[in-house]
Amino acid sequence: MSDKSEVQKWIAELSNDDLMWRRYAASALSEMGKSAKEALPSLIKALDDEHWVVRGYSARSLGRMGVADESIISLLTKASHDDDWWVRHEANRALSELGQPKEEIGMYPEDYKVKSSDPMFLGFLPRKVLKPKPEDSWLPPHIKQICSVSGDNSKRPPNMFGSDREWNYNRACLYDDVESASKDIPSDEENEWEMFAYKAYSISLDKNGIHEIDLLKHLPGCSQSINPNPDLSGFHSIGYDIINGVNYLSYGCSPLACNGLARDFYTNEFCLIDDLQYAIRAGVKFEEIGAEPPPYYVFEVYRQYGKNNFRQNHRP
Repeated sequence: MSDKSEVQKWIAELSNDDLMWRRYAASALSEMGKSAKEALPSLIKALDDEHWVVRGYSARSLGRMGVADESIISLLTKASHDDDWWVRHEANRALSELGQPKEEIGMYPEDYKVKSSDPMFLGFLPRKVLKPKPEDSWLPPHIKQICSVSGDNSKRPPNMFGSDREWNYNRACLYDDVESASKDIPSDEENEWEMFAYKAYSISLDKNGIHEIDLLKHLPGCSQSINPNPDLSGFHSIGYDIINGVNYLSYGCSPLACNGLARDFYTNEFCLIDDLQYAIRAGVKFEEIGAEPPPYYVFEVYRQYGKNNFRQNHRP
C-alpha cells in the first residue's frame, strides 16, 4: 500500500463508530508525521472527538506535521485547556514542536502525594533482557530493551521455583540480596543475565482513580519477610512500570510492553516511564484503552551496572 493510500485509509477510519479504530487511525497518522499532511482537515475535526485518546492523538499528529499556521496554533491552544490531562499534555507538546511556548499551569491534575514510607523495597531479580525485533511493531522504534516488571518479557532464572531446591525468595517472590539472587543464574550463562531491583508504591490504579492500599497484602509469595535494609549500591533507577496485578509467584502484565501502550504514553528506551506522576496518571487511563484488566500497581525499576560479573552497562 502506498503512503497516499495508507493516509487515505486512516483518514476514513477517523470517522469509524468504533473507538479503537479511531484511536488506531489517529495514532498511525501521528507516526506518519509530515507525510500525512493530507489528513490535516480530518485531524482538526478529530480534536473534538468525544474520547480523550482520539483528541490527544490528533493533537500529537498536528504537532508532528509541522504546519504552524495561525489556525492550527489556535486550535492546539484551545486543546491545551481540554478537560482531560492527557489531551492537555499532547497539545502542549505539539505547540512546543511548532515553536510555541508551553503553558504548564493547569496542565496536569494535582500531584499524588507519595507516602513517606513509599516506595517500598521488594527485592532483587536477575533477568535476561529482551530486545525487540524489527517485526515487533506493537512497540515504538525508540525502545531498545524491554525492562518491564512482567515475566512475560524478560525472563527469570529457569530454576528459581524448582521443586528440587531450596526456595530462597521473599514474600514478594524476589531475592533479599544480590548474592542469593546470583546463585540461581546458570553458571554457563552468567554473561547473559543482568541484575535488577524493584520498589513499589502503596497504591492501586483503575479508571476510577488512585486507591491507597496495604501493599504487603497484595504481594504474591509466601510469609517470609522482606529485607528492610537492602544494599542498592551500584544500582540506578531506570524508570517506572505499571503492572496489572500480582499473581501467585509472579507479577502480571505490563501494559506498556504487553499491550503496546508504550505507543500511547511516553516511555524511555527501556519501555519504562521516566516520571512518577506521569506513570501514575497513565495507569489510571489504561483500563479505558484496552489494557489488561486492573488493578494496576506502580513499580520503580533499578538496574545494576558493572558489578558481580554481570555485563558492563552504562547509565543512559
